[in-house]
Parts: sequence; structure tokens; C-alpha cells
Amino acid sequence: MIVETKDYAQVIFEDVESSYSENQDLECSFTINELLKPDSTDSVGIFKIGFQVYKDHVCIEPIDVDAIKEGKGKVVFPGDDLPKDDGDFYQFIYLSQSKQVRGASIPFQFKKIHISDFVEVEEPEAVIIK
Repeated sequence: MIVETKDYAQVIFEDVESSYSENQDLECSFTINELLKPDSTDSVGIFKIGFQVYKDHVCIEPIDVDAIKEGKGKVVFPGDDLPKDDGDFYQFIYLSQSKQVRGASIPFQFKKIHISDFVEVEEPEAVIIK
């Protein structure tokens, strides 16, 4: 099978962060263009960069066709299924019913939350932690 660039542009992943916290549920939003008709057997997976076949997914979730409105959909990956902070890069991949790649996100990583990641900002009447 030859994968063409146009295949990857049928699903666009939105608001992809450069890193996500491990052990927290991860919501993934996407837009499907009008050329792709979603099927209840389509899915979105998290794959390590450099994967070879669709079975190489780290975790995978089916899409809810009934929840797709105006081409926009989302899936939620349970935090317990996500990779740990390992320094590797991952991406979201949309797989059609025939297991063809129809969209791929920009790369991202999973990170542990460190107390040093929080910044304390003092306000005259309150302390705000971001």
C-alpha cells in the first residue's frame, strides 16, 4: 500500500500541545474534511514516532460517529493507558475502517508534573499558583 500525502490531510488534529501530563485523561480534538465519511470502526490512536504498522499503537480509542458535529469530533484517552515520561515523541493518528492513516498530528511528549513547573505569583490580596 502506498500512503500519499493527501491521505494524511483528511483529518486535522486541533490544539495539540507540545507535552501532556502522564496519568491524566487526555482529550484529543479533530476535524474531518468533507471527503472522508467517518465510520463507527474508525479510531484515533497514540503512536510512537517511527511506528511501522497500525498494531504499533500505544493506546487506541474508537470514534463516536454520532458525536461528530459539523466535521468536528473528539476522543478521550484514559490517563492509566498513557505512556510515562520517557523522552520519546508521540503523535495522534486517525485510522479508517481499513486501517489506513487519514490524519497525523504534530509530535508531542508525555511529562511528569514537577512542583517546579508551577509559578507563584503574588497579588496584593491573594496568592495565585499557575
